[in-house]
Amino acid sequence: MKWIGFIAILFFSIQSERCSWTKKNEIRENYQVLVFLSPACPICQQVTPSLRQVYEFIVTNEDFSMEFVFTKETNKIEIDSFMNYYQLNNVKYSMDDKKKKSKKVGAKITPECFIIKNKTRLYQGKVDDLYQAIGIKKNKKEINYLLENCKALANEKKIKYHNNKAVGCFIQ
Repeated sequence: MKWIGFIAILFFSIQSERCSWTKKNEIRENYQVLVFLSPACPICQQVTPSLRQVYEFIVTNEDFSMEFVFTKETNKIEIDSFMNYYQLNNVKYSMDDKKKKSKKVGAKITPECFIIKNKTRLYQGKVDDLYQAIGIKKNKKEINYLLENCKALANEKKIKYHNNKAVGCFIQ
């Protein structure tokens, strides 16, 4: 008889946890920020200050998550070195060695960033305006497109900067 009571309590506690988990996910769908990178790409290296700004915003906003996706020609040692050197250690990252993520979202360049919600791509393009084209670099960045778009979405406004063509190294 004691076992039946124990099993009943266990069952109801599991069910209540499952219900609250489901309810929470139904209420809040987060914005997912994906950034495709290659540590060997000079443009990826030069947008890291902008990426740090985006990450600092995202960690204070529960409506967003951020992930760096590294290309297949990268290994864990290179990634860890890149993350440490550019002080991005706390950003979640993954390796896209079979190009599943890049194919799924349409990434072709590093660096290329995406803002996605409910499987809908809201933004695709450059991180910032430092490079206008390969070999055409401004003296300094003026606009962090990714950050400005995240801030707009956090304030329930339309994004200001729409899809603009990423400039960088091709994903092989």
